[in-house]
Amino acid sequence: MRKIVLLPLAAAAGWLSVTAAVFTQDPVVEVTAAAGCAAEAEAWAASLAADGFEVVRGDPATATASADSRTTACVAGRTGGFALEGAVPPDMVSVLLRKKPRGVTGLTVDGAPEGGVLALNRDGSRSAFPPPKKDRS
Repeated sequence: MRKIVLLPLAAAAGWLSVTAAVFTQDPVVEVTAAAGCAAEAEAWAASLAADGFEVVRGDPATATASADSRTTACVAGRTGGFALEGAVPPDMVSVLLRKKPRGVTGLTVDGAPEGGVLALNRDGSRSAFPPPKKDRS
């Protein structure tokens, strides 16, 4: 009788440890750079790594990171199914991955005000990111 009870408990404990390991891994960002942009890519990768992201180098020849053909970004990335155009600040990448906003396909710094980030929307538009909080007065 004890063996029957212990077996499901051991299986549950093993499942929990595997689940915990999966959910505590650092998010992965695949970084690619256009020709002549290696220094910017290295600086962005270092910034992402310092903020807890695992960075892998993508092949620029096969990169499919662009969510918006209007971009002129020197570096691009992909993480969690989202595109990143330009050196998007790590804190904004974290917000994107945490909130997973509906209708947003990625983030860009291209065309954003200095220090700002724009959301790349599924309909092709761009909007402020994160969206401004609604005034509830």
